[in-house]
Amino acid sequence: MRILAPVDHVEEIGILAEAGADEFYGGFVPAEWNIAYADVGSLNKRTFADAQFSTAAELTAGVAAAHALSRPFFLTLNNNFYSAAQLPLVLSEVERAVNLKIDALIVADPGLILEIKRRRFPIELHISILAGVMNSAAARFYGDLGAARVVLDRSLTTAEAARIIAAEPEMDFEAFLMYGKCPNVEGLCSFFHDDSPEHIWPCGYPCDLVPAAAATPAAAVQATWSGTPRGNACGLCGYYELEKAGLAAVKIAGRGRRTEEKLQAVRAIAALRDVSLTGAGPGAMAEMARHVHVDMFDSGCDPYSCYFPAED
Repeated sequence: MRILAPVDHVEEIGILAEAGADEFYGGFVPAEWNIAYADVGSLNKRTFADAQFSTAAELTAGVAAAHALSRPFFLTLNNNFYSAAQLPLVLSEVERAVNLKIDALIVADPGLILEIKRRRFPIELHISILAGVMNSAAARFYGDLGAARVVLDRSLTTAEAARIIAAEPEMDFEAFLMYGKCPNVEGLCSFFHDDSPEHIWPCGYPCDLVPAAAATPAAAVQATWSGTPRGNACGLCGYYELEKAGLAAVKIAGRGRRTEEKLQAVRAIAALRDVSLTGAGPGAMAEMARHVHVDMFDSGCDPYSCYFPAED
């Protein structure tokens, strides 16, 4: 499986490639968008500057750096919805991506996808997790629109992911494996990740839930999110099953994270991949995943920060 890593600066590309990253993705917000829509929403679901290439020139350099290492670069234009007024600016970014020979756009809005298709822009489309693909019918829908790859929803188990991959063999699929587990179904979420110094977003505000009737398991789970280190979420234990299922790439969340954290995640997955290439079985892979998790976070596994907790 390929390792897809987030980048926000040109310098990160060589560092992460050397560690084992095979593909890169990142974002850029032009000044025109910030002037017109900064108070309305994001071009790519991130509103803080650390999660973007800072200038068009730096984006150009980043794409060139990735291509010089024979690595593809994907650009995020993955808001769930763009208004008719916003669409011309978004399409100008699509044109920029084509001119830079960016390898794919990560998109979610069906209206944008249809417009890209109508205008015959020569660029590959990858369906963002913001589209909420949770079954093979949804994957087929986007495949029929011309998408080459789909990012599977974070809430899926490895068995569910395997069934979708098997049902749509002509498509590539990727899944998040490190960092940033979300308590919400992202395709249905309207929150934006803002530029507050603490980066505490609405879904992470500390709260106490008091059920109207008897306490329920759902309320107990929801109440744990504010106290869970979900930013350090880990799915390494699912690597073996996802690879066996034919997943094309595992993805690291982390636009806006420190380079050291991105590097740590790439090295962890690359180490697991190296062991897999020796023919290690599921037991050995799971044991190694647990050791890597402890080394990374200095703590044991937590069911609320695990991408693939034990399935019933």
